[in-house]
Amino acid sequence: MAHRIVRLKSGRQLGLTGIGNAEATRLALFLHPTPGAGGFDPDPIASNRHDLHIITIDRPGYGSSAPLPGSDDRASDPTIDGFVTDITEWLQTSELIARASSGISYGSVGVIGWGSGGRYALALAEQHPGLVDRLVIVGTPAPAGDPDELPGILDTVAVADDVSLADVLHQLDGADLTTPRSLGISADDRILEAPGLALRLSRMLDDAAVQGAVGVAGDLVAKRDSAWTSRLGDVTAPTLLVYGSDDPIAGDAHAAWFAERIPNAEVDLIADAGTLVVASRWNRILDFLSPDDDPDDGPGGDSAEDGSDVSNPRGIADTD
Repeated sequence: MAHRIVRLKSGRQLGLTGIGNAEATRLALFLHPTPGAGGFDPDPIASNRHDLHIITIDRPGYGSSAPLPGSDDRASDPTIDGFVTDITEWLQTSELIARASSGISYGSVGVIGWGSGGRYALALAEQHPGLVDRLVIVGTPAPAGDPDELPGILDTVAVADDVSLADVLHQLDGADLTTPRSLGISADDRILEAPGLALRLSRMLDDAAVQGAVGVAGDLVAKRDSAWTSRLGDVTAPTLLVYGSDDPIAGDAHAAWFAERIPNAEVDLIADAGTLVVASRWNRILDFLSPDDDPDDGPGGDSAEDGSDVSNPRGIADTD
């Protein structure tokens, strides 16, 4: 479960977990797939080798993060942009505390979005181009022809516009969302033989299911928020698209879809890799987020282009 709980202005809580180097002055955010929760480290050896403090954030209904309040009002349904608002509120609060306590500003951030987490990562980069200076998208399905995210489990779940969050949650009743198959991971994927990986993955899925399927239902409903797809040209950060050629959810065609629409994007397509390409390429991902130049000299500097003070914080320990 999360190492740290923070409270938003609404009173809802978010669960945060740090991995990598807790003393690093370079911050990266890691946004998990569906289902998933914070705290998963694809390769701890690589994480500890880099000068990065990586923060993973539970989305509402997952792990230690409170679900959104239930309501019949469709305006309160989970959205991609809604979670981006949560992230930026936390970043603002953390940065202000860090500056007040130490007088230090940490510049812009790197962001990793794995699977459905890539949608939230892209929306954050679109809305705050001065904040996100490096972006990695790993196996995120393209909206066009998007296959079922949980093949074989959610193929009968209806997420049409007239279906409520409660209806989606009801359809998920009884679904086993704690096995690698729920992420489209084949049981014979050889990467699972990597030391400790299967155990870390199982722990992440167990944490994701602590509150039942409410987090998964929220992600499925949030998919209806497609505003981010029309703003991909607004992403200014250098972007790495990491995909496995054998990924049953998002393969090379999905990588090409994003590459055509995101400026300054490069594709890293790994032959014979599947959904867990995030683990086999974790070192490459962290290398990309660790530019040789000072991260404070990145596109963001100390503030976002929209004037909001949401630069890279390191004050999460003080945000209870």
